Amino acid sequence: MCQKYRDGGEGVLRPLAFRLSGYPQPGICQGLQEAVLGMKIGGRRTVLVPPEYGFGNMPALAPFAAVPARSQLRYDVELLRVSARGPDELMQGISLCGAGGAGASTDGCSNIKPAEFS
Repeated sequence: MCQKYRDGGEGVLRPLAFRLSGYPQPGICQGLQEAVLGMKIGGRRTVLVPPEYGFGNMPALAPFAAVPARSQLRYDVELLRVSARGPDELMQGISLCGAGGAGASTDGCSNIKPAEFS
């Protein structure tokens, strides 16, 4: 049996701020954390994450849906902002972009400018 889950789609932006620490973080799989390492601001990657680097044998409850256990994950990633000072600056002016689940808001999405806050 093959199950497919799609959060958004082509052109749907869901900003996500997380710490590049290497430590487990709720909702952020190891494969995504590792894929972002080494990226430059403005860089893009398509990342295929096997289940053992994704959510493994447990289903994951995401803000927008549930990801079935043993799922291979695909992320289309664009690194927009990096901050050494914390997440507040990363989301400034764009906190509504992507909010609202399946009917995602686009408020502030066009205002995202690549930046580094150090």
